[in-house]
Amino acid sequence: MASAFMALPLYGLALADRAVAAEAAAIAKVDYPLSIQGPKPAPVTPPTNAELDASIERGVDFLVESQRDSGAWGGPQKTKGLNIYAPGMASHLAFRTGTTALAIMALCEAREMFEGERRE
Repeated sequence: MASAFMALPLYGLALADRAVAAEAAAIAKVDYPLSIQGPKPAPVTPPTNAELDASIERGVDFLVESQRDSGAWGGPQKTKGLNIYAPGMASHLAFRTGTTALAIMALCEAREMFEGERRE
C-alpha cells in the first residue's frame, strides 16, 4: 500500500513534465521566428587598416601613460565603481600581476608596428 502512495506523486510529476514539454514544443513551432521577421540591422562595415593601426596606437599610448612608477599596471584607484572583491591578503597583488601580464602581452603584440625609440 505504501508503494502506491509513493508512485502517485511521481506519476503526477511525470505528467506535469510532459505538459510543459508539449507547451514548449508548440511555442518553438512558430512559422516566423523574430530573427527572421524582425528588422534587419544595417550591414557592418569593417574598419580600414589605417583605422585599426590608429586604434592600436591609441591603446599603446594608454598603456604607456597608465604604467605605474613600479612598472606594473592596475591598482585600487580609478576603479570606475567596479571594485574587485576577493578574499585574502594577496588578492590585489594577484590582480595586479595578471593586469601587468596582459598589458605586457599587448605591448609585445603591437611592437612590430613601431620603429626606433617607440619600439623599445
